Amino acid sequence: MSLTISDFQETADDKTKRQVLDRFPDPRRKTRQCFENDRWHTDADSIRRFYGFPAFDPSGFDYPIVPNVLLKSWDPAPGRQKGGKEFLARGKPGSGKSTLANHVATTSIEQGSTVVWRGSPSRSEWLPLAPWARVCLPRGADVEIVLEPQDKTKNVVELSVDDLEEVVREVVRYDDPLQLNHDVLTEPHLDRERPLSNDVGTFNVVYPDPKMRRCQEIYEESDVKQEGVEFCEESPLNHWWFAWFIARIDYGPHSFMDWIADEFGEIASDDVEKDEFGSYQLVNIMRDKWIDARKNGLSIYMFVHDESECNEKIVKKVRWRVQMPTTSNPTSKAGVLGFEGVPMNRDLTSREDPGTALMYDESHFEKFGWADLSLGIPWKLKVRVK
Repeated sequence: MSLTISDFQETADDKTKRQVLDRFPDPRRKTRQCFENDRWHTDADSIRRFYGFPAFDPSGFDYPIVPNVLLKSWDPAPGRQKGGKEFLARGKPGSGKSTLANHVATTSIEQGSTVVWRGSPSRSEWLPLAPWARVCLPRGADVEIVLEPQDKTKNVVELSVDDLEEVVREVVRYDDPLQLNHDVLTEPHLDRERPLSNDVGTFNVVYPDPKMRRCQEIYEESDVKQEGVEFCEESPLNHWWFAWFIARIDYGPHSFMDWIADEFGEIASDDVEKDEFGSYQLVNIMRDKWIDARKNGLSIYMFVHDESECNEKIVKKVRWRVQMPTTSNPTSKAGVLGFEGVPMNRDLTSREDPGTALMYDESHFEKFGWADLSLGIPWKLKVRVK
């Protein structure tokens, strides 16, 4: 029998649960993602209206670096690269990584990308976009859902899946990584009769399957195999993401998709070792297929506290970095793995406030900002799949 959060914490009564749920905004179910009607607003329109910020304007930058990373195209404007993009954003807790991630997701939705947010049992930084979210859970799995208060003197609130649908647009089930990518992420939303077109993006929070269904099969059929890899129910839960990564690249669909991976070091850590599940080998496989991700329209946006948390084999592949505020940006190549040099020669970020950051590659840098996408609700959602 597995442990649950409520085994060690008092749970709130139904009246308190209702009071907490009423603090969340209603799910947005009247947008173009839900109805086949061009007169309806898109999710991106709805998000901007709710939080009060304008559409992304690529003309507002001195250099193409920020638009190059956030805008995807197979036929880009001069000076921009086609296909998928990636960045590694690093910053201390409270520096604005979560609001940046939600801003990036909104910009991607606006372009028609399918956004896949890495669901974690311990965090829910995606909650600002909950009213527009489709939560994807493995079919047949037991799920524990709680709202945990920031004020630890208060009781946790236990939720059912039905309760969760008072917070998010929709909860759906998937069978395996292939079926998730080809059927669930592209299937009609709510009252739509037909799948979404490529110009209508969606926001999806995916929780991995602890049973690792079809993961070994996906790996065995891959063109990059290494001895010692095994996907099974005893595998670390985050290994599921390696199978999903392989499936997305090898089998598509190859329309634009964005993977937002908060705390990426939990997937590919710097201290990964060879073990009975092939953790070390899986990092090598991800490294080898990284360029294929770009070619197949997969963008990867990673968020960490420090670059050293991530395996250097992956980090060296990342072409763009984001330095969050309250910490100094690197001023020499020694501070950035895989870079021949950096374009900054002085501190530009340590005195900046959250809501701004510095994006750079080996040639250019530019500051940029975004709106404060925050619900201001002092509760953390935890979804644990068992």
